[in-house]
Amino acid sequence: MNFYFRAWMRTLMTWVGIAGIIYGGSLLYTGAVSAYWLIGTFITYQICMFTLSVGNHRLFSHRAFKTNKFWQWFFSIWGTGFGNGSSYMWVFIHLGHHLYSDTERDPHETTFKYFFRLKHKQITYTLPKVKWLLREANHYYTHKYAVLFVLMFPILASLVSFNFFLFCYLIPMAWHQITGGLFYIYSHNKSGALNRFWIGIPFPFAGEWLHKSHHEAGKGRMLNNATEPGQFDIGYWFARLIATK
Repeated sequence: MNFYFRAWMRTLMTWVGIAGIIYGGSLLYTGAVSAYWLIGTFITYQICMFTLSVGNHRLFSHRAFKTNKFWQWFFSIWGTGFGNGSSYMWVFIHLGHHLYSDTERDPHETTFKYFFRLKHKQITYTLPKVKWLLREANHYYTHKYAVLFVLMFPILASLVSFNFFLFCYLIPMAWHQITGGLFYIYSHNKSGALNRFWIGIPFPFAGEWLHKSHHEAGKGRMLNNATEPGQFDIGYWFARLIATK
């Protein structure tokens, strides 16, 4: 199966978002806007991280739990709209990462080229178990109309107000892309997957920084990244909260 990832879209969103971070910072520094807008930034960013960690990762990729249609649609739409790609594409890439981890065929970027790639990146491998996703409406439509969902979020945010667009979409979207890129680059080295606590600081509620624990957990424990004493994974508890029996 040949799969083309629109890397230019991720790069464009990241750098436009970085410009937004600089501009928003200048507004806060001069007192032109209230610092209370950062509450919206924080909330939006955490929703992004829960979508990635609980939705795309544990629910869609590893099918570690089941939930209702509302959360399935929510995770698919939110993840696509904030630049993670469609849920189908995310699952394809992530399962390929597990299959070819720390080899030349690993689809994850491991250098700072992650932030500068403009050309489509071709990913080639066979994952027949992923095709079932396209039989589900939330995966099919967010994949087919991914660009429309990406455009929908900033348009709707800008209709509320410019500050809402800046602090509740553009800045958290950019920070989400930046921290996600740092995670891809630093969560592995020559020895394999790593638990990087400092990566967990920007998104403490997600639990994704326990990457080594996740890789070593095995299929039976993909829901909970906290596998050792002293580790805590709040994403696991959120998944438990929305899970259906």
